[in-house]
Amino acid sequence: MTTAKAHSNNIKHVLRTKHGLTLTNLAEQNSWKFRDVSDIVRGIRSGHFGKGREVAEKIKELTGLDPANPEPSSH
Repeated sequence: MTTAKAHSNNIKHVLRTKHGLTLTNLAEQNSWKFRDVSDIVRGIRSGHFGKGREVAEKIKELTGLDPANPEPSSH
């Protein structure tokens, strides 16, 4: 079982090591607010609609990790 904090740290680690990005850089490159990106990564917002969904999809594309689901799928 992965905690939300550990999951957010994994996302940040992959962004930093594989893409050289911080959350601030990711937000700036995509014209998003840092707070929107941070809230999605930390699990504060679900990322199912609107800007949150856009952020979550980009994070999943870059990292392979779903910010809305810290548990790996069993499929």
